[in-house]
Amino acid sequence: MMKNYFPIVIIALVASGGVSQSYAAQEFQIQNVTVSVDEPFQAVEKVREVIKSLPTIDQFSTAADRLRYIKLVSDLPLQRLVFKAPFCSRSYNADTQSFRISLIPTIGESKSGLWHLDLARESKTTGKYAGQTAFGASAQVEKVLRQEVSIRWQFDSKPASVSRQEYLGFLYYQYVVEVPVPSEQARAETENIACLIVFRPTLLYSTKDQGKSAWLPFLLDEEEHTAPTFRAPYDTTTKRTVLIGQFDELWVVNERTGKVYARFN
Repeated sequence: MMKNYFPIVIIALVASGGVSQSYAAQEFQIQNVTVSVDEPFQAVEKVREVIKSLPTIDQFSTAADRLRYIKLVSDLPLQRLVFKAPFCSRSYNADTQSFRISLIPTIGESKSGLWHLDLARESKTTGKYAGQTAFGASAQVEKVLRQEVSIRWQFDSKPASVSRQEYLGFLYYQYVVEVPVPSEQARAETENIACLIVFRPTLLYSTKDQGKSAWLPFLLDEEEHTAPTFRAPYDTTTKRTVLIGQFDELWVVNERTGKVYARFN
């Protein structure tokens, strides 16, 4: 498996399909507290270790027992995670001397009604085999394993100070913030402006899980398969781990210097 490291970036995500996505962490001092940025795949393993220590809800038979279990899990003090938002657009307004920062999540995930954002992807070829097209011609097919990490949250959750606006007339919404930066700094640092998401895994209640109410755990494991075609001879299995939780804060930072311009919560 290949990983490409981007030196001084808080977290660098290569936004191209089917390639490894990797990160280099940097620490920040926020109110005299050291904060480190999390690598998504490592963060998933941390959450798995916490889940292993919990009993499953199936072990609680009565309704009262299940409510006690839900309270137990909901009150679990899971550590907040800090991730780089891979698709955070920015534009500078010279009149107001401020950046307009936009973070656009994927439209609500249909089964759970939650909002979704992909964080990281790694791909590797696991083998090859001889295939055949519908016309009987032979073709070499690559077997590809793609691993992804995403986050999902309720869109009416924090950060409350971030405005939500309709996007391009569709049912998409975006988090939009204005961050003052002097023009002389903006010219030099535009390409280094980035967004960080402060995310806390939680137990969320959903009323759209296959038409039934359900408690969603801290993470979900999903798997998809894409069959090869004549134009794309790839037999692809995608294994996606989704962290479920609360979007607590949005930070606007300089990924070259580590400066935090603003925090929205």
